[in-house]
Amino acid sequence: MRRRLWFGLAAVGIVGVVLALPTQSASAHPLGNFSVNQALALNLYPDRVEAAAVVDLAELPTLQERAAVGAEGVGGYNARVCDELAHDVAVRVDGRRLVWTVRPTGFEYRPGSAGLQTTRITCALASKADLSASSTVDIANGYRADRIGWRELTATGHGVHPVDPSIPARSVSDGLRTYPGDLLGSPLDQRSAQLRVEPGDGPAALGPAPGAKRGGDPLSRFVAGADKTLERLVGGRLTPLVGMLAVVLAHATPAHTPGSTSWTWTSCEGDRCLRMVYADSLTPVSDDDYKFSDDAAHPGVLDAYRKSIATVGALPCDILLTPHPDASDLWHRLGPDATTPLVDAAACKRYAATATKNLDARIAKEKGTTKP
Repeated sequence: MRRRLWFGLAAVGIVGVVLALPTQSASAHPLGNFSVNQALALNLYPDRVEAAAVVDLAELPTLQERAAVGAEGVGGYNARVCDELAHDVAVRVDGRRLVWTVRPTGFEYRPGSAGLQTTRITCALASKADLSASSTVDIANGYRADRIGWRELTATGHGVHPVDPSIPARSVSDGLRTYPGDLLGSPLDQRSAQLRVEPGDGPAALGPAPGAKRGGDPLSRFVAGADKTLERLVGGRLTPLVGMLAVVLAHATPAHTPGSTSWTWTSCEGDRCLRMVYADSLTPVSDDDYKFSDDAAHPGVLDAYRKSIATVGALPCDILLTPHPDASDLWHRLGPDATTPLVDAAACKRYAATATKNLDARIAKEKGTTKP
């Protein structure tokens, strides 16, 4: 396994050779083999809010997550995903955020391309809420915001009703079971909505909201384009080996430099699969004249830095690689004289924690010195 981790990135360069290998004909996921698709259906009552959440992982994210499913078991994995989703789905009633009770309700693999599988995960969220009078409900879904895919919001009233709702009451994809062909070229990207809710039953919007956001952010569009290019290169076919090579995903981490990018992939040996992370530098090093904290001169830099640290800290991570090996204690984890385990699921969190400490120290130093 230790030797193989060095081959992980090199393997990407031989995709052209692999594409010449025999393939099995199979239908790709309609949203692309990289996609993480989500539907959140809210049910509004006078005394509570319930949400039914569905996550549909295409073939390559499913492949990435297999190690976690194997380690945690189906039940444990389902519960963790639902907890993470509940943390990232913020619903506020008149400005007050609801506290969810979380119940995992389903996990299943489904047939995908070339012998690979897709994953369907379901969760039930519920919270007490007072909608007995006119109320404003704000919805924001931030779950796995860095991944491309279909994002759908719906809201249905029971004893209350949304007035001129910006999202429909009925799922146009039947809860991610059937994606409408006319929307695949520009999939729904409904991540937030605001509803005015009144007591009593009333009419509900049944179709897609007019002007519903589609297409995703620039990074999502870039990755989606790469996915389409891969599908075109393999002629609409996918082999498990191509899938393994393709499960190398980019994560924008503009910390040390604006173009910094971190990478994740899954490396398997026999039945054992590990989640690999190459995390780019998070060290706040620069010329002394440069101020990370000077937002007027460098707008958004500090915020992007902290978000990059959070991104790395949240990555599924069994083996961490860094541009400076000492930053991930690599030399103590490799070779016959290794003193610590190579596999360390907490490595990315520690790397991020150290980066936060170093950045905080740098900002404190900047604020304690005279600006040149």
